[in-house]
Amino acid sequence: MTDRKTKVLLERKFSVMLPSILQPINTSRRLLATMLKNMEALGFTFSNQAIETLLTYGDSAVESFYTQMVPSLKEMTGAHKKFQPMYPNFPKQVMDADDAELYLNAIFHYFGDWIGVRIIPDYEVEERPPLLEQTELTVIGVCTEDDFHKLFVNLMGSTTSISQFDKDDLSWYLSTQDFKLPNAIPHKEVLAHVTGVLLDTGHSNKLAPLYKTATDVLRLAVCMSDGDVSLAENTKFRTFKRPERRFLLGLIEQSTNPTEDMARRRSVWLRLGEKLHPGEYKRFPKARKAFKDLRESKARTYNSKVEQAFLQDMDAAIELLTKHPGDFARRLDHILRCVSTEEHPKVLSKFGTIMSDISTPVLLQLSEHFNKRDTAKGGDCRVFFPKGNIARAKIIDNELPGIPGALSTSIVKMCDTALGDRFKELDPLGKVYVDPALRGYLVPFSQRSASKALKTISRGSKIPFQAEKDILRMFIWWKDMNHNGYNSRVDLDLSVQFFNDEWQDTGHVSYTRLRDEKAGTYHSGDITSAPEGAAEFIDMNLGKLAEKGIRYAVMVVLSFTGQKFIDLPECFAGWMERKEMGAGRIFEPKTVTQKFDLTATDRTAVPVVFDIVNRVAIWTDLSLSSRAAKPINIESNSVGINSITKAIASMHKPDLYHLFSLHAEARGELVDSPEDADIVFSVSSGITPMDVETIMGEYL
Repeated sequence: MTDRKTKVLLERKFSVMLPSILQPINTSRRLLATMLKNMEALGFTFSNQAIETLLTYGDSAVESFYTQMVPSLKEMTGAHKKFQPMYPNFPKQVMDADDAELYLNAIFHYFGDWIGVRIIPDYEVEERPPLLEQTELTVIGVCTEDDFHKLFVNLMGSTTSISQFDKDDLSWYLSTQDFKLPNAIPHKEVLAHVTGVLLDTGHSNKLAPLYKTATDVLRLAVCMSDGDVSLAENTKFRTFKRPERRFLLGLIEQSTNPTEDMARRRSVWLRLGEKLHPGEYKRFPKARKAFKDLRESKARTYNSKVEQAFLQDMDAAIELLTKHPGDFARRLDHILRCVSTEEHPKVLSKFGTIMSDISTPVLLQLSEHFNKRDTAKGGDCRVFFPKGNIARAKIIDNELPGIPGALSTSIVKMCDTALGDRFKELDPLGKVYVDPALRGYLVPFSQRSASKALKTISRGSKIPFQAEKDILRMFIWWKDMNHNGYNSRVDLDLSVQFFNDEWQDTGHVSYTRLRDEKAGTYHSGDITSAPEGAAEFIDMNLGKLAEKGIRYAVMVVLSFTGQKFIDLPECFAGWMERKEMGAGRIFEPKTVTQKFDLTATDRTAVPVVFDIVNRVAIWTDLSLSSRAAKPINIESNSVGINSITKAIASMHKPDLYHLFSLHAEARGELVDSPEDADIVFSVSSGITPMDVETIMGEYL
C-alpha cells in the first residue's frame, strides 16, 4: 500500500520524494527498465532526474519503492478495478449484433432484476489485436521536503475556495505532519477549516488575529459543526465545550462592528447564540451586546443601508461601498447604469481609491466582465456558480443594458494596472515564457465542489484532443451499496447526447439506444447492478460525428436507481483517446486522458462536453438537479443538459494566459521561447494548469 505522503505527491504534483543517499548502490538497469515498462502500461514514466537517482538506490530499495507507488498510479487512472462490460468483445460485438439479440439480452437482464437473479449473457472472449499506437505519458518528477510543505502552504494561502478533496488532504497534513503555516490565510472558508483542525492545539490561538468579522467567526462555528462553511446551507450547531465557547465569543469580541455583521444572518446567529450562552460571560461585553441587539431587532444591516441609499442618495451609497471594496467591485456595473454619463468619471475616480484593497480574483473577474461587456443590449447568457458544495451552474439571459465601450475599456485598464502594481511587489521572475495555449484554461476561482480528478483543472477549461486519435472511449465504474449488511442495487447509466452548431438536439446513445451507426457511436450494454463492480463504455468516432453534422457530444452519467453519487461507496468515470476502436484491451490505462470521481450531491452528472469541430474537451464537472425529471434517463433530461452545456461552452471567464502575462509584464521580461526563459508557464511543462495549489497560493 502506498504511504499517504507519496500518494498525495503523486496525485497533486505528479512527483515523488527521492532523497540522495550517502552510500550509493548500483541498481540493475534491467530491473529499472522493467519498472519503467510497467509504468508505461499505466500511462506514466519517470523524469531523467528520477531515473538517475533510482540508479543509486540498489535493487531492494527500488523494488520496495515501486511496490509502494504502483497502487496509487493504478488508482489515478482507474486501473485498480476490473472493467467487465456486458459485451466483452465491445465495440465490434455491438456493431455486429442484430437488434433482436441486443433487445433479448436487455430483457433477460432486466427480468433478472425483477426476480432477484443477475442474468448476464455468456460470450466467449475473442482475441484482440494489441494496442501499438503511441500514447502521451505523464512524467513523474522529483520533489523535496520543502516542495511538500510548500504545496500545503499554498493550499492554505489560497485566495479562493478549496474542494473537499483539498480539505481532506489538508486535515491529514495538519494532523499528522510537522506542518508549516503560511503568513496569512486570506480565504475565510480555508481559515475556518484550518482553525477547526487545529482547535485543540495552541496553534488555533495563533490564528485568532486573522478573524476580523463576525461572519468569519460564524464560518468557524459552522465548520466545528460539520456544516457548509460557504454558508449557503443551514447548519445544525452542535453543543460546544466551555473552552470552545470562550474562544468563539473572544473572536466576536475582537471583530469590527459585530452587531451590523450579525444582523445579515439574524436567524442563524440566534440559533448559534443558544449554543454559546453569551450572557454567562461578562468578559465579552461587545459580544453580549451584539446578541442582545440581535434578539431585540435593533441591528440594521449594511446591505439595507446600501439599498436605501441607492434609492435616496447615490453619493451616500458610493461612500458606504468604499468601506467594502469587494462589494463596490461587484456592484460597479449596476452603479454605472444608475448614474448619468457625466457622473461616470466621478464613480471611477472613487473606485480607483479603493482598488488596492480588492482581492486579485475579484479584480480579474471584473476585468474580464468589462472586457466582454457588450455595448448593445442582450447577447449570450450569463453563467454563475452559486456558493455551496453543490456542483451546479446558474444560467440567466444576458439582458444588461449597454454601456459605452470606452467606459468598459477604461475599467479593464484600471483593473489590469492595479493588478500589475500589486504583482510588482512580488519577487522578480526573470525571463518568462507564457504559452498562448493557456488561453484555453480558466483561472481556478472556486473549487468548492470540484471533483477529485487525474488532472485537476477549472470548469470551462478546454483540453485539446491528442493528434491522430479519432476515437473517444468514455467509461464509468461503480459498485452496489451495502446497507445494514444487505446489498442495495445501484444502476448507473452512461449516456451521450448530441447537438449541432445551433445546439439543436441531434440524437443520443444510451441504454435505450445502444448504437448510432451514422455517428459511429456504440454503447457497451446496460448493466443494472454491480455487486462486485460494473462498467459501461461508449465509443465515439470523431470523423463519423463530424460527417453527421454533430458539433457537441455531451457525456452524461445518471443514477437510475436514485442514489446520489456522493452516497455511493466508489464511483468514477473518465475517457480515453485511441486511434482504433478494436485494438488493445477495452480498458487501457495508458490511453486515459481524464479520470475523475463522481461525488455530486445529485443523480445526474454532466462532467464534460466534447467539441468535435475544435477537437477539445470542455471540462464542466457539473450536475443537474435531482428534481429535473422522472424517470432518470437522458431523454427526460435533454432540456437541462442542453441549457447547462451550452452555457459552459460559451461562457467568458478569466484565463491563465491573461493572469500569467500580467505577472510576467510586472515581474520580469517576456520571451518568445521556453528555451530562453527562467520560468515557463505552459500546458505541459513548468507551471501548468494542473498546478492548482501553486496558482491559487502564489499567483492569485
